Amino acid sequence: EFRTDTQHLASTILSALLTRFSPDLLPYHHHGLANNSFIGLHFRTEIDAINVGYTSFEEQTKAYLSFVSATPIRAIYAASGNTTSLSLFAVEAAKLDPPATVVAKGDLLEGEDKQALEALTWDQQALVDYLVLTKAARFAGVSDSSFSWGIAYARQVVSAEAGTCHSVGGLEEGVQFRDELSTVFGRPRDWHINKLWP
Repeated sequence: EFRTDTQHLASTILSALLTRFSPDLLPYHHHGLANNSFIGLHFRTEIDAINVGYTSFEEQTKAYLSFVSATPIRAIYAASGNTTSLSLFAVEAAKLDPPATVVAKGDLLEGEDKQALEALTWDQQALVDYLVLTKAARFAGVSDSSFSWGIAYARQVVSAEAGTCHSVGGLEEGVQFRDELSTVFGRPRDWHINKLWP
């Protein structure tokens, strides 16, 4: 069960995303995936990740640009505790043909809702990102992050592989998990599977 304030903020962000990028899908009641509306990306580029040698921002950017290029969707909701990474990625995404637009939670809230978001701690704000990212039409994360794995597994409930924690076969180098809804890029990180799946 998630806090009601984080649920409200996530719902407001989802409505703002659809209003801006996919108004034909409104009204949206937030019970299922927001089909073909936006791509969700999670960057793990905070200082602690850099210090222990996790997948670099450059590697994540390369993988995510390729991921976005393979879909017709050009609206991206990106999440990270390092907002500089999101700004830098937005510049690169805008160079795609056709260009993609990157937004984050703070871009989609205003007034009292934005104040409420800013009053939350960083990990409470991450709950908002989690709730939004689980609704993306497509999601990509990085294998160093249990947050990314958790989102991929939560989304698998409504995938063809529902409830199995199984990836499709024949994964290319640099991909650790894939189903029709989510992809996890990076190096092998088996401990996440062992810890997150019963």
